Parts: sequence; structure tokens; C-alpha cells
Amino acid sequence: AETILAQLQVGPVNLPAPQRPSPSDTAYNYYLRGIHLVQQQNLPSVERGIAYLQIALRYDSTFADALAGFGKGLLEQFKRTGERDRNLVNKAFELGRAAVGFNSNLPLAYDVLAEAYWYNKRFANAREMATKSLSLQPAGTEPYRMLARVAMVEGNFESAAGNIARITKVDPGHPATHFVTGLLHHYRKEYQAAAWEYDQAGKL
Repeated sequence: AETILAQLQVGPVNLPAPQRPSPSDTAYNYYLRGIHLVQQQNLPSVERGIAYLQIALRYDSTFADALAGFGKGLLEQFKRTGERDRNLVNKAFELGRAAVGFNSNLPLAYDVLAEAYWYNKRFANAREMATKSLSLQPAGTEPYRMLARVAMVEGNFESAAGNIARITKVDPGHPATHFVTGLLHHYRKEYQAAAWEYDQAGKL
């Protein structure tokens, strides 16, 4: 390699080291553990993940990724406890807004805001946030799931089906993919197909 560089008369290239989202190693390590647990499909893991993310924020209160992850964890907790405690949704919304305030290019923050808007029946806002998330991370699947749900509420089943087709190609085994697909069948009064999708979501 040095011979080739000499022949090209090019000096060694010093690439910048990847920049961590937090200057605190401790905060970053707790964040990694927390976000992994929040993404698991069971309440005990989600609650442990939330605890780790809270610790991360004690070491770095401006850590946008941890703020967004904490918000995501609260939304997962809300879903897995019967969707009764609306304070979890409101807190998640505030965390999403705080995350955007520190990093306006963080897709997860907009995903959190989109879902919080959804639960508050502010569907136009949910679409706006999901679209913003997609603009930052076009390969993301969560925004497509949200856009499908909004389209269903608006009666645009063709658009919903198109968004579901996209996520089914890249993330077919995710419980939320089966759930959203079940919703579409339900809206179309295809109840047997809906029941099958819900059943698959429950098994994962």
C-alpha cells in the first residue's frame, strides 16, 4: 500500500474517527444497553431499557439519542400496559421534542413524535413527523407503518397498502408489520385475514 501511495505521490490519508452522539462514554454505554432492551418485544425488557436510558441521561442530559430512546421506551410501555396511562404518551412527546431541540436530524425523535401525535388523534401531525423521519432515513420502516395507519384512518386504503408492501419487503417478521397489515384487513372487513395477522403479531 505504501508503494502504491509513493507511486501516486499521495501521502497517508487520516480519516476522522467516527463521532459518538455523546461525549460521555458512560452515557453512551448505558444508551446502547437501553435502546437494545427497548426494542425487545416484552414489557420487562422495555422497563429495564427505560431504566438504563434514564441513567444515560444522568451522565449527559443533552444526549438526543437517549432522549428519543427514552421516549420510544415510554410508548412501548404504554402499548404493553393496556394503553391506559396517557401520561406516558405526553412524557414521550416532550422527550421527542427535547431530542429534536438537541439534534434536528435524528429520525427516531420524529418517530416518537409521530406516534405520540397518533395516540392524540392528531393524524396530520403524525404524517408530517413520519415524513420528516423518512427524509432523514429513507430505509426506515417505522415511518412507513405510521403512514399506513394514517392513510387507513383517512380511508385511503390504496396508499396504506403501498406503504405496507414496502415494509413487508424489508421487515416482514416484525410484529408491528403483521399488526398494521391486520388493521388494513380489518378496515376492509376481511376479518379472517385480519385475525391471522394479529395472531402472527402475538406470536413474535
